[in-house]
Amino acid sequence: MKIRKFFFVAFLFIYFFSITPLHSYLKGVHYWGNSWVVVFWNSLELVNIKDDLKQIKKDGFNTIILAIPWGEFQPSLNPVKFNNFAIERLKYLMKTTNELKINVILRISYFWDIYPGVSPPIKERFIRIFFDKNIEKVWNIYLRKIYKIVKQYPNFLFGFLSWEDFFHIFNVCKLNKKLRIKYAEPIGLIHYLKKRFSLSQIQKFYNCKFKSWRDVYIPDNTEPGFKLFLDYWNFLLVKKILVSAKKSFPDISMEIRIDKDPIYSRKKKILYWYNHDLQYKADLDFFTIYYSPAWGAENNWNYELSPIALKRFEAMLKEVKYYTKNKRIFIDQFNFYDNSPPSIGKTIIHPAFLSDFLDKSCNLLKKYTSGYSLWTYRDSDSSMIFNGFFEMGKKGWTVSGKTKLIKYNGDMKMVLFPKSHIKQFISNNRVNMGHFKSYDNLNLCFKSHSNSRSVLEAGDFNGIKKKFVLNKKEADYCIHLPYKEKYDIFFKSISGTSILDDVRFYGGIQQQLLYDMNNNPECLLNSIRKLNRCLK
Repeated sequence: MKIRKFFFVAFLFIYFFSITPLHSYLKGVHYWGNSWVVVFWNSLELVNIKDDLKQIKKDGFNTIILAIPWGEFQPSLNPVKFNNFAIERLKYLMKTTNELKINVILRISYFWDIYPGVSPPIKERFIRIFFDKNIEKVWNIYLRKIYKIVKQYPNFLFGFLSWEDFFHIFNVCKLNKKLRIKYAEPIGLIHYLKKRFSLSQIQKFYNCKFKSWRDVYIPDNTEPGFKLFLDYWNFLLVKKILVSAKKSFPDISMEIRIDKDPIYSRKKKILYWYNHDLQYKADLDFFTIYYSPAWGAENNWNYELSPIALKRFEAMLKEVKYYTKNKRIFIDQFNFYDNSPPSIGKTIIHPAFLSDFLDKSCNLLKKYTSGYSLWTYRDSDSSMIFNGFFEMGKKGWTVSGKTKLIKYNGDMKMVLFPKSHIKQFISNNRVNMGHFKSYDNLNLCFKSHSNSRSVLEAGDFNGIKKKFVLNKKEADYCIHLPYKEKYDIFFKSISGTSILDDVRFYGGIQQQLLYDMNNNPECLLNSIRKLNRCLK
């Protein structure tokens, strides 16, 4: 009897301490090395990974989040093709983090990437997935492929979908009225409404008259009927996309939309704020959310002191706990500070009170959540250059003349021989280029050197250009370009041989005040370390 009891206790001990799901508090960062999330998989320099991860762990974090862009990992849907370069890097990261005892979470629905030749284009995929069975089918092939890779590593915790990645269907609401009538049937809205309402009820929701169902249109976000389109989107996301994804990727969560959307009258006055109730009721063991001081705030270019921000932070956490019936919560983006263009004009915590806010967040995080993660661990640019570090060789670049790739201390570099040049075309339809309008000037920066004196010309082929005299010591160079709708970014070796690396083309630098782009400590690093010590 004693022997049986011993083995039973031993089994419980082994079981409890071997499983990873959320028994200990998760403290994480989104990881994208020294590049940016949009270009991470084609710019990741493997030589730096272990040092990066050891630093992350030293700062008190036990988890990293990797954004997995559907387009880059599965660039072709017909025929189905996977990007083996990205897949091998995912495997390497899983193996390395497992060795270093760092947990991994995946955002498996990541929308933003600039991988060339994605077919169909990523924007089209994230609209058609709601009503096109073929797109849904290959999406699930993608999910099964990723899950098969990561499930074999003990440090893998879970993957999650994000409402934000599936929000792009709302672009159809911005079309002209004629097109919104035309597409209401193909995207499934009419079918959804017919099953739930009569035409007379629809007229009341829309506050207008329809002769027949053929006249019902996709409402824009300022029209009374917009509430019905939000209902439809929530239904598809929770009852269709999530349910299907759970079968292909069992260890799954979803980042739910906790922001509320205004519903307007015909006179453009706010009637009420729409709450995404159905997402809170999703069939999940735990929920992923995000935080910003802008939640429920005035959002009128104003500062707030920490006590007010903390009070509203707790109110948000209480609300999520209530609507999810006390399920576990993970904050995948704890954005207490955010200087990105979408945050401009919103309420922010006064910089002098950020440390106090973090100190006093500890008890709230312990009380209401199972973990948190930072979006920006190291300040990052928003570079629009694909394969700017040449880790994928010449892919994405148009090459003219004699060039070659070299590897120096594990780092790939591009060699331009005399009169040779490389170019990359960038237009305003490249994902995330919209943010560039926020800046007066953009920065084209790179590292370069030469084994002998040489001259390198760089810039916009049809715009501003500049010549740089290189020497044997690698140095950083930059040229400022005005905002345009398209660029031909180029580098040409005028004389001598030029060695090029780390090409970036960006507007601003996204910060969270832990480390700058050169990995130097910033003002909130000690506060974050203190928070991590508090969260045990």
